[in-house]
Amino acid sequence: MANATIGDMQGQLNALTSKLNEVTAAQQAAAAAEQAKAAAAHSPAAKAAATKRTTTENKRLKELQARIDDQQKRLKDTQDEVAKNRADLEGNLNSTRDDLNGSIAKTHEELVALAQRGGAQLF
Repeated sequence: MANATIGDMQGQLNALTSKLNEVTAAQQAAAAAEQAKAAAAHSPAAKAAATKRTTTENKRLKELQARIDDQQKRLKDTQDEVAKNRADLEGNLNSTRDDLNGSIAKTHEELVALAQRGGAQLF
């Protein structure tokens, strides 16, 4: 029975060893690919392409920044206009409230005064 257990453990150990070897090989392949990529990036052709790409990207970035600035300006103008309109409407609303509050009689004397102002008869 002990021999069977030892045999199972050796089988598991062999399986783990083979998996470890596969992982190590994959890591080495990835590192080699990174080195090759880095070496290719430092070549004169790669530098020229990167410079051209960078110039194009800078141009596009400037265009996008100009668009964003324009949109921000429009947004600010719209916000200012909304704030102005809100203030105007609040002023009109307060004026209307004041007018209506002045037109509502709360006592008999105020009712008589309103009737005299409006030329209406009470009864």
